[in-house]
Amino acid sequence: MKALASTSVNSITYAGDSIAVIGTQAGNGFYIWNYKRKTLVKHTASQPVDAAEANIVNATCKDKQNRVWVLGNKRITLYNPVTGTAKSINLVNRNTHTDYKLFFDVCEAGGYFWIAAYGSGLIQLDHNFDIRRVFTVKDGLSNTGIYKVFPVQDSLIYMSTNYGLSVLNLQSHVISTYYKEDGLHSNAFEQGCGASRNGKIYAGGINGFTIIDPVYFAPNNIPPTLYLNHVQMETESGFVDKSDQSLKTMKVPGDEMQTIFSFSALNYSNPSRVKYAYKIVEVNNNWIHMGNQNFISIRRMYPGKYTLRVISANENNVWNTKPLEITLVYPPRWYQTGWFKIVVAAGILALLYGLYTYRIGQLKEQQKIRKDIAADLHDDIGSILNTVKVFTHLARRELGSERYLIQIEEALTQAVVAFRDMLWILDDSHDTIHEFAERVKKYVIPVASATGIDSSFIVDSDLYNRVMSKAEKRNILLIVKECVHNCIKYAQCKSIRIEMAQVNRKMAILIYDDGNGFNVSTTASGMGLKNIQYRAEQIGYTAEFISSPQEGTLVKVAKK
Repeated sequence: MKALASTSVNSITYAGDSIAVIGTQAGNGFYIWNYKRKTLVKHTASQPVDAAEANIVNATCKDKQNRVWVLGNKRITLYNPVTGTAKSINLVNRNTHTDYKLFFDVCEAGGYFWIAAYGSGLIQLDHNFDIRRVFTVKDGLSNTGIYKVFPVQDSLIYMSTNYGLSVLNLQSHVISTYYKEDGLHSNAFEQGCGASRNGKIYAGGINGFTIIDPVYFAPNNIPPTLYLNHVQMETESGFVDKSDQSLKTMKVPGDEMQTIFSFSALNYSNPSRVKYAYKIVEVNNNWIHMGNQNFISIRRMYPGKYTLRVISANENNVWNTKPLEITLVYPPRWYQTGWFKIVVAAGILALLYGLYTYRIGQLKEQQKIRKDIAADLHDDIGSILNTVKVFTHLARRELGSERYLIQIEEALTQAVVAFRDMLWILDDSHDTIHEFAERVKKYVIPVASATGIDSSFIVDSDLYNRVMSKAEKRNILLIVKECVHNCIKYAQCKSIRIEMAQVNRKMAILIYDDGNGFNVSTTASGMGLKNIQYRAEQIGYTAEFISSPQEGTLVKVAKK
């Protein structure tokens, strides 16, 4: 025809005894050719939007009602040759709102229309043009790039794709797939290359075409028989291999890290298309599909018994109903055994008990310190207050006498100092030796200066940040006070030197004076020396007195 001389025609479908529908691919829509009347009528999309795309025709087909389906990129047009009318259909899934496109072929079988939507799959359409189902790779298709569909005996649909041949059973909805290794000329077909004649299908593409005779496509309903082929265990000491087809129970070594199970399945019709799936019942009751992979890698599991089940299927997705079953027994490792847990629990209880007793000891020690301080307060402050009371009584009897008032003032000053010392000792802050030395200076310097005695202090720098406990603060402070009191009262010294140093890596307090000295053997029970020794023992220290007449005195208080 001269009218179509420059038009790319890709399909022609005859409807009746005088009408033919001609599909074009260059955006020219389709033509109605009455070859008896020799008329040619062009049909194009009336909508201006995307009109060129809508007017691309991929194929034309005829259904059982003698309607011609014109399949385009964006729409399907149904032409009725009797009435000469055309109806457009847009396929949209009502549930997912998916707008399907690229319609390449259509056939009618099993009471439904089956449309090849390239990239989407096979669309099942009822006679109201509602989508019933869309078959994709998840349903077993070799590929969603479907080119041609061929109905066979109203029970099967053969589909050529750009990767293999797929066959849908309309009764079971099971899809079988075939590839080059099954006898196809290639795994790739082409869009317009396909036709059926005399019960055979002719489909081609790269490297030629294939003649498909459905008579020889008998489904394989025999599932492949499954066998355990090989077991390899990776342990801390190396690899362990086992080959026992009758293996039902396997005890896994304690040093196992990973086990690989290999299987074989006998499928004589198509051995390369066997598929496998497995599950570990105690972990996940769903089958895990492995495709053509015939081995399973299982890393070491928690102690206990596990049931491994494996099944296989042939090329027609016929699975064996009796799985291969192996019981795996994982013994506990040494740190997972009951005795180890008991030892750990006992250790934790012992640690908690130790912490508890340590805390109780601390509380008892603090309670003892508080009792000792309370006793000191009772003795010292009580004695001072009694003295104040006596002097107050005398002052009232001798009006105008200031010497009693002066004595009262001195007694109250001593009480304030003693009270502040006790508050400092009770403070929960952990004072360092450097801070303790500063506290001692505040006491010693004013007392020594008032009596004309020089005082000096030396603190080893390595001891600066060492922390002292409440008991140490209290007893060492009282020892220093006692020693200074003895220096002033008995020694008649000119200088006092106090050192805090390390002796054999242990703390020591050294108190020197250049006074009269004394005979240690004859005076050991006097001058509060026993009190000094008692206080040193209370905190785990020793008190040593080094002196002789007219040679001064050294009091050495050192940690045991």
